[in-house]
Amino acid sequence: MKIGFIGLGHMGNPMVKNLLKSGFAVEVYDVMPEAMSAVVSAGAVSANSVSELANDCEVIFIMVQTGEQVSEICLTKGLFQHAKKNTLIIDASSIDVETSRGLHKKAIEFGLVMVDAPVSGGVAGAT
Repeated sequence: MKIGFIGLGHMGNPMVKNLLKSGFAVEVYDVMPEAMSAVVSAGAVSANSVSELANDCEVIFIMVQTGEQVSEICLTKGLFQHAKKNTLIIDASSIDVETSRGLHKKAIEFGLVMVDAPVSGGVAGAT
């Protein structure tokens, strides 16, 4: 199983490194190339786009800052359109309930499974 991870900031970076340490194959995407380089050097594989990552992975984490960013990833950048049916999408971002519920409904329309799983504990917890 290949895990996809979108958003490699303060929380996403250590979460990806923990997945790699546990032996998972992880494909990553971030709008900041230097953020991808930091986890690629630890063993992750970089994707050129959200849609490329969506095509390759069975489980995909999203760890970004805002509901607007999550919506853009899912709807505009092609995550929902390019993910395989039954792909599990785990939104670990802390976003508003309305956006999360709306994206969950859209995911179902695409044959995807989406869960809202915001994290706590800050960078120390992610590490």
